[in-house]
Parts: sequence; C-alpha cells; structure tokens
Amino acid sequence: MNKILLLGMMFCFGIELLASEVDSFTQRYDDIKDSRVALNELVNKELKLAIEESPGCDHKQLYNSVHKRFSTGLCWAAIEYSIESIKGIDRRSISRKDSIYRDFSWWQSPPLFIAKLGDIVRVGDHLVGSDKFGHFFAQGYDYFNTACLKQKGVDAAIIEGNGTESGIFGYYTTGIYSYSDLVSNYQGMFFWIRLFASDEWCDASIPFQGQHYIECRDGQFVQVRDFDFMEFVDAGWDEAMNCNAYWSQKMENAVEKRLQELQERMPELAFRCPIDQSACDYLKIKYHDRLNDFVTPRCL
Repeated sequence: MNKILLLGMMFCFGIELLASEVDSFTQRYDDIKDSRVALNELVNKELKLAIEESPGCDHKQLYNSVHKRFSTGLCWAAIEYSIESIKGIDRRSISRKDSIYRDFSWWQSPPLFIAKLGDIVRVGDHLVGSDKFGHFFAQGYDYFNTACLKQKGVDAAIIEGNGTESGIFGYYTTGIYSYSDLVSNYQGMFFWIRLFASDEWCDASIPFQGQHYIECRDGQFVQVRDFDFMEFVDAGWDEAMNCNAYWSQKMENAVEKRLQELQERMPELAFRCPIDQSACDYLKIKYHDRLNDFVTPRCL
C-alpha cells in the first residue's frame, strides 16, 4: 500500500493521522519560559469538568469524558489545540521551510506538507514538542486500554505502540521514527492508570507508580490531588536528547546537514543529537529494561 492510498484511507475513516512533527533544535536556545504551571492548570481544569460530567461514580463515563477532553480531535489531539490557544504558555513555532526538515520531499514525508509543525514548550528543564502531549493522552490511553482494560499486559501495549510508530504515526507516513513519541505514549499509560483505575484492572507486573487523582467518595467523584506533568516528563520526551530515526539514509543526511549548519552558525552551542550525553545516561538507567523500545540507538 503506498503512502497516497494510506493517507486517503486515514482521512476517509477519520483516523487522526496528522499528529505533527516538531523541530526540537532550531529554536531550542531561545529564552523559552517554563509553562509547567499553565499546562498543569489546563489539565486540572479539564479533570474537574470531566468529574462534573460523570455523576454517581460512573467510571466508564469518567474515562470517556477525560478521553474526549484530552485525546479526541481532527488531526491533532484536543490537548494540542488547547496548547495552541491558551495564554501563559510560551511556545515556539517554525515553518517546515525553515526547519531541519526543509529538504524532505513531499514523497518522503507528505504530512509535513499538509499539517504544520508542532510547537516546542518548556516543562521544567525539558523542551517538549506539543505533539508529545497528544501522544501522552491519546496513545497513552491506547496503551492503558490494551494493557489493563483488555488485560493483555504492558508488553502487548508496547508492541502495538511500536507498530504504529513504524506505520501510520511515523516511518510510513512522515518518514520519522520518534523514540520520544514512544516514551510519552508509555508515560501516558500511567496517567490513565492513576486517574482512577482499580488495582485489579491491570496486570500485577505493571508498576502502579503513585496515588490516584480521582476517588469515589459518598457516591461522587472527587479529585484528591492535582495533576503535575513533572511526574511524567523526562529527557526522553525531547527529540534533541532522544534522537529520531529516519526512513532512509538520505532523509537522515538531510537533517544532519541542517544541524551542521546550525552548529557552524552558533559554535558555542550544541546541536548534534544527542546534545547532552548525561541525558542518555539518565535514560539508560530509567528505561534499562526496555532500552530498545524507548531509547535512541545513539544513546546506546
């Protein structure tokens, strides 16, 4: 099946194909202010609204409402549209023609010519593409659904995620395989587990990792603690740390050429991926049991 046919099918059947790619290099040394507070406020506001839509501790309604508020959307997840419009989020955007992907042809990466690139924002010490928030909530739910609701376990969820990154969300459409996408997918699974999930929903091998955000008390849902992205975001979300792979050597060479130009223009700064070896060391420790799934080969 060629890319044109695949793209057409995605539009016809409503699949959210065009999750944007991001350029994590060209503007990373701008003075980008930390948007953690604004992003957390956005999520906590939406969680409260989802609770209001879910009377009587109906957990199916709760999950449906939260999923609708964060994950659904045309081309982008709902959370990505929200990030685009909310004040207090300092973001940087760049056109394809000015980005490290400017030398890709339409045939190599059709979505880059159809959808604009995502923004980059700062969360704590980490620079994150806006697409990662979509992956966190939308594909994170897919992992949760496979691992817990369908009781297939985390390995099955990761295999499915790797398959979509190799297919409709990555290699086969954009020509880009993002390890950062896979890390944010995986961390998103834990958000959905922590949301409300009962312990018996998930395989015992899946680490619970933290208190629930929402509990049922006296027949009503109550948010018992605030959401904070810093529980989930790490260097693995940053594509300048957790380097992408590309469909062809020609595409990789095109990106490397643009990174070399940035390096020559600003020799005092780092642009060669990974830009910080200590981030690699951290990722190899944190994801030591799943290196091939979540950590770029350039770190190994």
